[in-house]
Amino acid sequence: MPTSNPHTSPTPTHDLATTATAPLVPASSSAPGFRGFAARRPIAALLIMVFSIGYPIMAVVVLAVHRVIPGYQLIDRLPIPPDELSGLLLTVVALLPAALYVTWAADGRAGWRRCRCRCCCG
Repeated sequence: MPTSNPHTSPTPTHDLATTATAPLVPASSSAPGFRGFAARRPIAALLIMVFSIGYPIMAVVVLAVHRVIPGYQLIDRLPIPPDELSGLLLTVVALLPAALYVTWAADGRAGWRRCRCRCCCG
């Protein structure tokens, strides 16, 4: 008959969902306008912002490269290819501001500080 050793018996472990460091206080989801929408539906707000800002910015680069609009001389003089330029613009002008805005709208100033610390502090 096996005996159970108290030192080797499995101990209950904490689930990741129960070990949150500090609960975030959500921003007011009853705020008017787009901030309230972003607080209630952050994924939808992020996608709306990224697609409504990112595609027009990338379209300007594509149209200039194909000489539909003026500005191809500037793009030809840049030291990076047009596809990398459009990717950089998408990241800096659309993705980053959209993520920061939705984080602020959904989690408030504390959530924004936490996100910034995760990105910058390691």
